[in-house]
Amino acid sequence: GKDPYYHAGAYYIQEPSAMLPASVLGTKPGEFVLDMCAAPGGKATRIAEDLKGEGLLVANEINTERSRALLRNLERCGAGNVVILNEDPAHMTKTFKCFFNRIIIDAPCSGEGMFRRDPFAPKSWEKFGPSSCVPIQTNILGYADEMLMPGGSIVYSTCTFGEAENEDRINDFLEKHPNYEIVPHRELSGVTHDDEGM
Repeated sequence: GKDPYYHAGAYYIQEPSAMLPASVLGTKPGEFVLDMCAAPGGKATRIAEDLKGEGLLVANEINTERSRALLRNLERCGAGNVVILNEDPAHMTKTFKCFFNRIIIDAPCSGEGMFRRDPFAPKSWEKFGPSSCVPIQTNILGYADEMLMPGGSIVYSTCTFGEAENEDRINDFLEKHPNYEIVPHRELSGVTHDDEGM
């Protein structure tokens, strides 16, 4: 974080697992994309880069303090054609009905994936475990459905391991929205491979 290239916006530091959802999203120039839970901005900076100055990224963060970090990171990386919101997704559905080609949701979660690097994560998990996160995740997915245009795609991710916040959320969403289907993600260097190369 002290490297001048970082402060000049030449790169953004994050773990490989955090980079994966934005890669899977597969944004193309000219699309309208929503990053629904965007702070601190790693996925948003990647999406803005993929847009190549065409289309629109709406980067939303409901938490005011975290939305400031989102703004700093997008500004530092020189992201254009971006609208940054500090809004409840429930309110966004009125303005953005069937608007987006792609929506990425890095949902608020119990954070089990943070245990190894954040000493406060286990205490947070005890206080805000899956039972408090599941209703929020369910609501966010429902709002995404309202804002996605027909034929669009949603990428849902968390930094936790529990089925209740991952597989169960997707299965519940598919039961309530039978017009959706799970599709394999595109080939990604370092993630997918052909069997002959193994």
